Amino acid sequence: MRKLFKLGVAALASALSIACAIPSTVSAAGYPTITLEFEHAKTNKTYDDYLISLDKQVVYQTGDKAAWNQEFKKYKDQKDTYYQTYKKRNNVTTYYIVKKVYKNEVTGATGTEAEVSPSATYSDTASMGGTVYVDAGEPTRIRVKLCGGDVRVGNVKSTKKKVVAAKIDKRNSIVNYSDEHAQISYDSKNKQYYYYKSTGEKIIIPTAGDGFDQNSAEYINSNRSSADIYLLLTPKKKGKAKLKFKIYNNAGQVTGNVSVNVVVRDDSSIFKTFSYGGKSLIQKTYGDKNYINYGRSVASYDYNYTNKTKGKLVVKANKGYKIVKIQVGSYRRKASKGYHNDSFNNTSYEEDVEGNRTDQYANGVYNGCDLNGDGDALDKFYGQEESDTCYYYKTVKSGSTIKLSKVGSLANYCDGKRYFNDDVDGSPRSTRAITKRNSEYAPTRILITYYDQEAKHYDYTYTTLYTKAKQFKMK
Repeated sequence: MRKLFKLGVAALASALSIACAIPSTVSAAGYPTITLEFEHAKTNKTYDDYLISLDKQVVYQTGDKAAWNQEFKKYKDQKDTYYQTYKKRNNVTTYYIVKKVYKNEVTGATGTEAEVSPSATYSDTASMGGTVYVDAGEPTRIRVKLCGGDVRVGNVKSTKKKVVAAKIDKRNSIVNYSDEHAQISYDSKNKQYYYYKSTGEKIIIPTAGDGFDQNSAEYINSNRSSADIYLLLTPKKKGKAKLKFKIYNNAGQVTGNVSVNVVVRDDSSIFKTFSYGGKSLIQKTYGDKNYINYGRSVASYDYNYTNKTKGKLVVKANKGYKIVKIQVGSYRRKASKGYHNDSFNNTSYEEDVEGNRTDQYANGVYNGCDLNGDGDALDKFYGQEESDTCYYYKTVKSGSTIKLSKVGSLANYCDGKRYFNDDVDGSPRSTRAITKRNSEYAPTRILITYYDQEAKHYDYTYTTLYTKAKQFKMK
C-alpha cells in the first residue's frame, strides 16, 4: 500500500543480516510482511548506517614505495582510521595513506565510526527478539527465516490476544529439506571457516590443511535444511503484547525460544501527508484517486511520473514520528574525456600502453562525483559512493515549491573510443567508434530523514519522481 522505497532499519531494530539463504519462497502477497531475523545484535542502534557518511582524506602520497611503508608505521596502531592504497596511472604508481573520517548526518558529529554512531558496537550474544510495529485492523505477516538445519516453528502464542492474535500461516510457509551439510563460508580476516545457524550463532569449523576439517563434529553435525515460515498477526486494537514461539531443527529438537515485542499502533505509517503538486506520493487506501499513480499498474513504465515539473512539496509526519530533514536530489551533467577515472582527483584520463593510446570521450552524466567539494571521488554520503553516478541533494522545508530535474542518467551521453597505433612505415593511424544517446526520463529523489519516537531510532525513506528529460545537444 505504501509505495515508498525503504532502506534502513528493519522490523527488528537490533537485527544484522546474515546468509540464511532460501532456494525459493512462496509469495505472501496481499498483507504487509515483516521479515524477522535472529542475529548478533547491534547495541544502541540509534542511527541507520545510511545516515553515517564517510570522508576519505589523503594525508600522505609518494612515488617511493619504501618511504610509503616507512611512513605508515606512524599509523599502524590506528588501522581502523588509516589505511594504505595506491594508484597506477600510465605506468606510474602513486602510493597513498588515507584517513577515514565518519560524520553523523543527524548530529553533525565527526570522528571514528564508533564515535559518531553507537551502531558500530556489536553484542557478543544473539538477539532472540526485538520489536515490530503493526497497524490496528491491518493483518500482517511475520516471515521467520530459518537455516542451518532449522525447519519448523511451534507453540505460537500472543500474551494479549485482545491486542493481537497470532498463528502459523501454513499456506505460505515453505520448508527445504536437505541431507547435505551446511554451506561453509570463509572469514579471510580472522582466517576462520564458519556457518551461521538461524538463531544467529556463528559455528566455527576447525581447519585442516588448506581447508576446513570435514571430519570435525561441527561439520558432521551441521545440516543445510532451511525454511521460510510465515506467522499471521491480527492486530485488534492499540496496545502492546509479546509474540512467543519455539524453533525446531529437522531432528525435532528445540534450538531457540523467541519472544518478540509487538506494538500495535493506530497508524504505523510515517507520513500523515506526503504530496507533490497536490498529488499524494503514498497510497493510504485502495482506490485513492488523489494518489499520483491512480489507475496505473505497479509495473507501469510511467510509475511515479508527472508532467508537472514545478510544484509544492508537503511532508507531515504521523503521531510518533518526527521529520528531521527533507532533501531533494538530482543528477548533474559532467563532461569528461578519458577511458579511466582517477578517484583521487576525480578526473578522467587517457591510458598509454606500450605506445598504443586509447582516447575515450564522454559528455554528460558519468561516473565520478564530488559531493562534498573536496576535489576527490573517494567518499560516501547517504549511501552513495562518489565513484558512481550520484544524486546531489539540497535541503528544503515542507510547503516549499520545488522544481523537478530534467537531467537523466544518460544526459548528453557520448561514448567514443579512438585507438592510435603506429603503422609499419612509422606514420600514425587511428580508428574510432562513437555512441551517442539521451535519457527519456529524468529522476528527482525526495529523501526524508525521520525519527521514530517509540523505537528511538533515526532512519530515512525516499521516493523518486520522474518527468521528461531534457534532450541535450550532443557534442
